[in-house]
This record gives sequence, structure tokens and C-alpha cells, in this order.
Amino acid sequence: ATRDIRPGEEVFIDYGREWEKAWKKYVKEWKPPIDSDDFAPAATLQKSVLQQDDLLIPLRTISEQEDEPYPQNLVFYCHTVTFGTAEDMANEGLYLWGDDEWEYEWSEWNDWSGWEFDANNSARWTPKFPCKIIHRSEEAVFDDDGNNIGHRYSAILLTEDEVEENMWAEIVIPQNEKHVIHDIPRAAITVRDKMYSKNEFLHGSFRHAMMIPDDIFPKAWINL
Repeated sequence: ATRDIRPGEEVFIDYGREWEKAWKKYVKEWKPPIDSDDFAPAATLQKSVLQQDDLLIPLRTISEQEDEPYPQNLVFYCHTVTFGTAEDMANEGLYLWGDDEWEYEWSEWNDWSGWEFDANNSARWTPKFPCKIIHRSEEAVFDDDGNNIGHRYSAILLTEDEVEENMWAEIVIPQNEKHVIHDIPRAAITVRDKMYSKNEFLHGSFRHAMMIPDDIFPKAWINL
């Protein structure tokens, strides 16, 4: 820079007349995708509907979504750790499968500490499974200090035949097994965009080379 950039200032780059002409043409001719009425990025929805930062807002169950569905490009993920019997826990934390049906309390396998008020950090360290919410507690739950920490949920984890190609899953549950988790804290449920469903992946998104002129770069940068 030829001078110091002050706080709050922005740096603008002129991509050139060719880029600007292409952009204006794109804006003039652009039409929304056919299914755009049923599309909302997860980041936008979290702020307007789901309120991911406000864990007190109830999430709708699959039965409630029949009348009031979420956008089709979204998927819920449940954060949880090792599955298995008590004996399995000694097996170095491996993910063990085998029984046709598993049904258990979330707290049997997960440590509650840190989840209610450090959800973003805690969620990084546990596997995420695509899931369907089947039940929500009637009342919100309070912790030992009297803080309202939201509803508790029951969810079915999706099996390998239910996970669509554009759903991401760290661990895939065999299709002949059924995993139901009860008493899931709100902080252990996140919402994400299905893979390749964001705006930049949509058919017809604007693409054009950034026609940046060479003379805006110092010679020392381009003389390699």
C-alpha cells in the first residue's frame, strides 16, 4: 500500500471493463433457480429461524415438518461419541456395531460438561451423524445453576441407505441397524447445508476471470 490503511477502510480492486460488462449482462439476464423458493442457506436460517446461537428456540420434529418443513437443502447433524456396550468402552474407543437396534440416553456416552455454554468448541471433538429429530421435550431444561439451556431431543441417526450423496457423514451406520438417541441437548444438534447446495455451486452462478491489470502489482511480486 502507498499509505497505511486506517481501521474501517476498504480496499477496492477494479477487475476491468470486460469483467464489469460480463457482470452487468449476468445481472440483467439472471433468473432464480426453479426450486429457489425452497432454498435458504444454513447460515441465514440459523439467524432468522433456527437461531443456532439461541439454543432456546425449539427445533421441529419430523412430524411437525410435514406441515412446516425446513428448506430441502438443509440437514441436521447430531454430535455423539462411541456406541456399544459397557464392555466395548474398554476397546480403545473404537466404533463398534453389530446389534440390529440401539436405543440409549445421550448422556450414557457423552460428558455433559461444557456442552451447554461451549457448544461450538465441544462439537468439534465429537463425530457428527446426519439425523432426524423425532421428539422434543415439552419443557426446556435448566442446569444446576438455574440457567435455561433449551429443550432435549430424541433423534434417529441416518443409516447408509438413507444418507444421500450430498450429505456428509464421518461414520456411516450400517443400513440394517437402527440407532435412536434420547435426551440430546440442543447444543449437540447442528444444522448444515447439504454438500454442493450453497450458492457458489448452483447452476448458472457467475463465473468470470478477474481481469486484474498487471501494473497494480509491485515488480518484486511478479518478477519471479
